[in-house]
Parts: sequence; C-alpha cells; structure tokens
Amino acid sequence: MEEAPTEKMKVYNEYFEVPFLKATREYYKSEALFFIRSHSMLEYIRKVIIATCMLRIDEYSLYCYSGGDTTRRGEGSLRAIPPCHHHESPR
Repeated sequence: MEEAPTEKMKVYNEYFEVPFLKATREYYKSEALFFIRSHSMLEYIRKVIIATCMLRIDEYSLYCYSGGDTTRRGEGSLRAIPPCHHHESPR
C-alpha cells in the first residue's frame, strides 16, 4: 500500500525541509557573524548585495521547479536574519 501524497509531504517537511531550513539559517547566521568580525562594513555590505542577487536567482529557479510551494515556506528563512544582528557582540 502506497502512502498518500499528503503523507509523503508530511514526512518530507518533518524530516527534511524544516530541519534543513533551520540548519541553513544557523549556518548563514554564523557565517555572517564571522565575516563581519573579520572584514570591513563596506565589504560586508558588498557581500550582502551579491548574496541577495544570488538568492533571488535561486528563488526563481526553485519556483520554476517546485511550483512555488517550497519557495513560499522557505522565503523568509535567510532574510529573517537582519544585518544588525551580525554586528552585535557575542554572548
């Protein structure tokens, strides 16, 4: 007996997508903090601009291949980390 598509999506969401998006946020948060500590603010802003362009290209590709469903759930994942967060001192 094969699982219903909605059951497959529950497994996908629970065991892959949710942990993946959480790990992705943590990774980029850590990377940004490291970068801002070891580079000038100007270099950081340049990197953010380039990364934003690349993210939009990736989001478009994801939308084209997934029909937008995954894009809607994940679109705030990386943008949820404001640049000022990276400038705070570590706790």
